[in-house]
Amino acid sequence: MEFWYYTNVYSPKWNIKEELYQNILKSFFTIQTEDFEISKEIETKINSLQKDINTIQSKIKKEKQFKYKVELNKQLIQLQKELKRLKGQKWKN
Repeated sequence: MEFWYYTNVYSPKWNIKEELYQNILKSFFTIQTEDFEISKEIETKINSLQKDINTIQSKIKKEKQFKYKVELNKQLIQLQKELKRLKGQKWKN
């Protein structure tokens, strides 16, 4: 009995399973492209930007001094623009 993990990486069985796995993952991505690696890279950047945005927003809420709030707000605006650009950009399908 042959198990899938014993098959050669270049066998047709492996390619079908890998393609199925990638298609399932791509269905959860924010940006849909034909190339899985591009979609994964874009999704990673988007998640990183959202994490940074949330961190800065929490810092703004905790900060007491207005001067530092202004600096943090500038950073926040830049990150939001970058996130909007990534989400709004036309990706090759």
